[in-house]
Amino acid sequence: MQGAASLPEWVRSNASAPSVRVRVDGKTMWLSQVCQSADCQGRRVFVLTDPAAHTMAGLFVQASGSAGASVHRLTWLGKPDTAAQAFLKSRIAAE
Repeated sequence: MQGAASLPEWVRSNASAPSVRVRVDGKTMWLSQVCQSADCQGRRVFVLTDPAAHTMAGLFVQASGSAGASVHRLTWLGKPDTAAQAFLKSRIAAE
């Protein structure tokens, strides 16, 4: 997946994160989430896997600031389409 090589070691060492089935734009996909153990709300990675299309896309989220007033730096992984981007952004607020 494009961009994955530049992710921190804590992401790459958690490659077997549990997944949940989700619906994105009418398609069944799998969502995995990994967070940095010392800062789970501050640094997270969400990965969407589309088994039918054999593709993966993700979002690396880094937050700074106080709780509730965080500024997020987003790094896209792979080439998520508009629906996947919207879904992944919604996960930031949901967590």
